[in-house]
Amino acid sequence: RAAASKTPSPRRRPLHLRSTNDETTTFELVATNGGRLDAVLAEAYPERSRSEWGDFVKLGYVTVNDTPCTKKAATVKERDAIVVELPASTLQGDERTCIAEDLPLDLLLEDDHLMVVNKEAGMVT
Repeated sequence: RAAASKTPSPRRRPLHLRSTNDETTTFELVATNGGRLDAVLAEAYPERSRSEWGDFVKLGYVTVNDTPCTKKAATVKERDAIVVELPASTLQGDERTCIAEDLPLDLLLEDDHLMVVNKEAGMVT
C-alpha cells in the first residue's frame, strides 16, 4: 500500500506587533497551498478555529495580496500573501473568556435567583 502524503502546512512568519501602542497584532502568512481563506488561516494558526478566522475575515481584519477581503470562502492561491491585523481586544486573556464592557443597563427586577434586564435592540446577550 502507498503511504498517504500529508499536505504541508503553510509557512508562517513570526507573530509581531506592528503598532507602537500595542493596539494591533499582525499575523503575516505566505500560503504554500490554496483553498478557502478561513481554512488556510485555521491550518496555519490552529490556536483559533476556522469559524473564528471566518469571523475575523468578515469583520475586515484580513488582506490578501494587499487587497481587503471580507469573504471567508474566498479562494487563496499558492504564494498569496495574507495579512491579518487583529485588535488587541481579541487577544486578551484566556481565549474562552469574554471581555466585559461597562454598559448602562436598565434593571427591571433583581433578586437572589432572577434578573430582568431591559436591553437595547442589537445589544449582544
